[in-house]
Amino acid sequence: MALEPMKLEPDLCLVTRDEMKKIKVRTGQLIKLAGGPELFQHSAGVPKDRLSKYSSPSESTVIRLDVALALDRQLEAPMMLSFVAEMLGYRLVPIEGGPEDGDRVTLADLADLHRADGDVTATLSDALTDGVIDIGERRQTRASISRKVQLLKRLDRKLARGG
Repeated sequence: MALEPMKLEPDLCLVTRDEMKKIKVRTGQLIKLAGGPELFQHSAGVPKDRLSKYSSPSESTVIRLDVALALDRQLEAPMMLSFVAEMLGYRLVPIEGGPEDGDRVTLADLADLHRADGDVTATLSDALTDGVIDIGERRQTRASISRKVQLLKRLDRKLARGG
């Protein structure tokens, strides 16, 4: 006695074809922004042919959650996850600093700020050496800037609480 495969009810699916199409289009856009399938495959741990299927309208395959996470990490912003959150009617917001921030501005904060300034200057200087900022240099410089911005936000929170 063989078991019959379960039949799915398409009317019960909670994701519409239009939403699937939007997910695929956004996936393709973001993979291109991350350097294209050829480059991004290494960060994603997924071969480029599979990445191409994630954005192909003729394929039923959609991006896996772990690949979406890797994509957002590669882009250094929650672009894919924010898109999905918006589809559900939500908006992602950064987590505010916690107890590890402390309430007082210290010499360590000043040293961190000095180090962040140096990192931004050094990465940008290295990127400009040959007169062309390539995708890797752009990503590295933006990461340095992002770290400095996060540090400044932490300092601002401390000062807002009395410093």
